[in-house]
Amino acid sequence: MGFSADLREKLLLWCDRHCCLCKKACDIFIEVHHLVPEKDGGTDDEDNAIPLCFDCHGRVSHYDANQPIGTKFKVEELKKRREQVYEQFTRSLVPGLEYRLTQALTSGGKRKLPDVGFSVIHTGDAPWIHLLVNLEIYADRKIARPKAFDPMYGGKVQWNLNPKAGVHGHFTLPLDSYSPQTDLRVGINITIIDRYERSHRLLPVTWVYSGEIEDWWLDPVDPTVGLRRDEPRLGG
Repeated sequence: MGFSADLREKLLLWCDRHCCLCKKACDIFIEVHHLVPEKDGGTDDEDNAIPLCFDCHGRVSHYDANQPIGTKFKVEELKKRREQVYEQFTRSLVPGLEYRLTQALTSGGKRKLPDVGFSVIHTGDAPWIHLLVNLEIYADRKIARPKAFDPMYGGKVQWNLNPKAGVHGHFTLPLDSYSPQTDLRVGINITIIDRYERSHRLLPVTWVYSGEIEDWWLDPVDPTVGLRRDEPRLGG
């Protein structure tokens, strides 16, 4: 069937009509190429598409494996080169974000566990974005997998975040009981979706609860990395 008109438009916006191999500006002289041909089982979805200029399209398509000269472009390399170009032309659409877990209430005072506050602020002058927030909750080094959890914090609902606007929300930890000795950690996975529908996944970080200060401190690692440490990290 070929790529849909909507998909072609989106990919050409992402690369600003630049070739995703040689990176030259193409104007109208650009094609959206199947990385894996349809005859070989290739699909018509985003992951199997790459915008190329006419010259690079020929280089990628007409390599003769029976008479190899040079080194053929492999699909995985082409995908990485494609992402470099997409990133170059969409990074200006991604704002800085300030986000954290906190027990502090905006009106003063503090929340009490298992109620936890989450705040996120769109900084800078980038356009509006959609946001997906996905939390991984660990208690005493075991992941808590609730049967029911607020979809706003399960990566299921897109948040709308306008320039320089902030959201102050909260969620409930899925814990039957808690003591000051409980090791509480929350991994935060954030995906930003820009105005042209490209996803930008931020690196995961961990927030660790301190019973001494009755608040959270940032551990800038994936929660699974933090859990593998021999000794707990000090924070404040």
